[in-house]
Amino acid sequence: MDTLDRIEIALQTVKKIAFKQEITYLGMGREGVVFTDFFKVYKIFDGWETMSEFDNWQEMFGMDFNSIKNSIIDRIRMLCENHSKTPFSWLPNKMEMICFSGIYFLRYEYVYSTPYTGGFSSNIVQMIKDLCGLQMMYGGFKPDSFRMFSNQLKLVDIGYDLRPFLKKAICHNLQRAFLMMYWADHPNLRHLQRASKNDSSLPELSGFYKFLEQFGDII
Repeated sequence: MDTLDRIEIALQTVKKIAFKQEITYLGMGREGVVFTDFFKVYKIFDGWETMSEFDNWQEMFGMDFNSIKNSIIDRIRMLCENHSKTPFSWLPNKMEMICFSGIYFLRYEYVYSTPYTGGFSSNIVQMIKDLCGLQMMYGGFKPDSFRMFSNQLKLVDIGYDLRPFLKKAICHNLQRAFLMMYWADHPNLRHLQRASKNDSSLPELSGFYKFLEQFGDII
């Protein structure tokens, strides 16, 4: 399926969900297409079946595709339910995971936002701790996963990267978060994050162990 076909199919789904014809396309990634009607934001999960990462999960956890998909859905729903009871400052308001005619989508309140360009370490630290408290961790630490809602940092790329907590993976996960915060404008940030897994002496990781002290009860 080409990009335009994918957008059009997802758009028709959103129109049925929102009961509106005026829908604006915001963007797309491997797992979903995102739209808004300027009251709500809608992320249609249409790409899980074609993601190669699922093959890695099948090998790592010994799970079949449906088990992996259901585990992601369960984690997103758990996050939404906890957010509705005791709101997390780093999530958009009124977030919910819904199934419509067999298609899953994430919906939350639309608020004008601007790109995230790094920093806000206290918000990131709180997010990581909150997720660990739910036995989860976030695997998508890149600037595009976050937006600034006025002066508040919010995670907006929610889906596959919401992963089960793995003690052996948490240190590298924190390295990725640290590099995103302090090197958000680095031209090769993703390469830098990958390299950090096997090279903790990278000059860009200067100050990381001080940052790590905030997670003594997790690591």
